[in-house]
Amino acid sequence: MSTYLGAEEIQQNFNPALGFVNRAGIRRYQGGIRYRARPETGMWRAINHRIDFTQVTDMNNRILSQKTRIRPVGLYSHSGDFWFVDVERITEVVTADFDLFGRLNVPVGRYEFDRIRAEVSTGMQRPVNVVLSVQDGGFFDGDRLEKFVELQWRHSAYFSLAVIFEENDVELPSGSFTAHLASLRTDIAFNSRWSWSNLIQYNNTDDAFGVNSRLRYIPEAGREMILVFNHGASVDLNNQLHSTSSDLNLKVSYTFRY
Repeated sequence: MSTYLGAEEIQQNFNPALGFVNRAGIRRYQGGIRYRARPETGMWRAINHRIDFTQVTDMNNRILSQKTRIRPVGLYSHSGDFWFVDVERITEVVTADFDLFGRLNVPVGRYEFDRIRAEVSTGMQRPVNVVLSVQDGGFFDGDRLEKFVELQWRHSAYFSLAVIFEENDVELPSGSFTAHLASLRTDIAFNSRWSWSNLIQYNNTDDAFGVNSRLRYIPEAGREMILVFNHGASVDLNNQLHSTSSDLNLKVSYTFRY
């Protein structure tokens, strides 16, 4: 059995020189308890149970969001396959109206809703790895059904291919919408020094495609060069692609030892 507690404060004027923060002017509190049983016999290598709690407040300790997640059971096999179920109780305080997908309005208010999630995955060591996840339940004043599928094929230590599809069906008093996100990812390792990763994504929310390509060279430990290409395109009413952005970056790092 293990437990953890944490607290964090990010003041309103915090400006990170490197990186970013999702939200400033908050206090975040976290805690949880986990228990793992290891059966001496049978098909399960471990059986997990856990409870996690997260609360975010403003600087005057007024609640902005809160989540309690209970995992009554998580099963892990000797071959690396796993299955689990999560139950969540969520509180969200909306301080300013906003739009989901640019069209579904969520007004100011306090929202409390419950969600349940089930996920199953085969072991990562298999040539073909499958991840299936379904999450359903409340979402502000409506409902959201989320479906996720990932199929990954590892031809060898030098090449892998993954296809990912995510769908969100959202129904709110202001309307309904179905969002799709499709991804194709390839990873190629030519040798211990050269590798090439590519990611292509499409989402119907913006009718947009995105491409990210990274060529990486590591001649030795502490030295690295990465060539990154990003390209974005959108689909017009005539189903024709139009470039929206494109950039090419070269990143070089060198570690001095003395």
